[in-house]
Amino acid sequence: MKIIVRTELINQFMQKYRLTKAGFCKMCKIGTKTLNDILLDRAEVKVTVLFKIAQVMGISLQDLAVM
Repeated sequence: MKIIVRTELINQFMQKYRLTKAGFCKMCKIGTKTLNDILLDRAEVKVTVLFKIAQVMGISLQDLAVM
């Protein structure tokens, strides 16, 4: 099953808080390659990674991704 990530929410969050990709990744404790793959829809995304991102953004996993 393919997970569809609402990447626009990630981009909006980074813009709102003026975060670089590296800064956002540090907050989420994920690698920059992982974030790039998510934003460019290049790889399957693990739910655990999405959970970390959703936690940092203060939103639910269901708001961030469609599974």
